[in-house]
Amino acid sequence: MPTTRARKPAATPETPPRKEVGVRRAPRQARSQEKVDRILAAAGREVEEGGLDRLTTNRIAAAAGLSVGTVYDYFPNKESIVGALLDGWLARIFEAVDGAHPRHGTGLDLLSYIRETVERCARLYEEQPGLSVLFAMVPAVPALRDATLAHDEAIFRTHVTALQHYAPHAPLPDVEAISRCIPLMAHDILTAAIVHKQGDRQKLMNYLYVALMAMASRVLIA
Repeated sequence: MPTTRARKPAATPETPPRKEVGVRRAPRQARSQEKVDRILAAAGREVEEGGLDRLTTNRIAAAAGLSVGTVYDYFPNKESIVGALLDGWLARIFEAVDGAHPRHGTGLDLLSYIRETVERCARLYEEQPGLSVLFAMVPAVPALRDATLAHDEAIFRTHVTALQHYAPHAPLPDVEAISRCIPLMAHDILTAAIVHKQGDRQKLMNYLYVALMAMASRVLIA
């Protein structure tokens, strides 16, 4: 593959748009935010235990220890609650990945950077109940699909600029290809190992690290 002229790393990626999927009233005070957090946490638990079909605003309100009226103050329906749940999780994933970027003075080398981003994301996959249901909703809900696409693009941009920092002379097509592969491979393995609990988790994670390190080595030797 022909090499390209070394390019100056792009500007700091912006946080992907935080689309409030159907939220009726955004919280403006700490007390209101605490209620919204309780609603979302309760929804996550209910989705994990019973799936989307059994989910109702009544069940969410009871699990959150709030009245149904209070839930409706912030969310018009259960779908909007689940949408906000996914939206918040995507934002935390972006913050975790971008937080390992060398622009923050992390002191990590390239291979450590990649491993750190995966480990940060793994913790978030573990902490969020009901992810399989949230993922299944994305293709069917345009707002969720748009938010997910924006998130994916922001993750891609932060990986590109990180790789350009570590390997400024690497061909841009290689950098971009690897920046696409890292989150795709990580998501598939983390979903299988953590969300669906398929196979031996440690083996799957080891396979993931070997594959990602092999790809990263390509830009280091450019």
